[in-house]
Amino acid sequence: RYEPGQNRYPRYAEQVAASPQVAYITAKSSHLDQRLRDQFAVLGVSYTEKAIGVYRIFHDLSRPVRPFELKLGEVTP
Repeated sequence: RYEPGQNRYPRYAEQVAASPQVAYITAKSSHLDQRLRDQFAVLGVSYTEKAIGVYRIFHDLSRPVRPFELKLGEVTP
């Protein structure tokens, strides 16, 4: 179980935060896939999308997009 503020692997977290490359990977979540597409459009970010089995990968983003920018926890009308 993960709790916000937990940081079991600080060096890994630092490297991830500093990475210029970002990818989002989903599995069997058409609603989340569409939400990612919508938020990338709002942010003006281009990307490449590929399906591999049950996974969908959003990669080659035109700029790094951090999770907080996607506002995934907000309800849309």
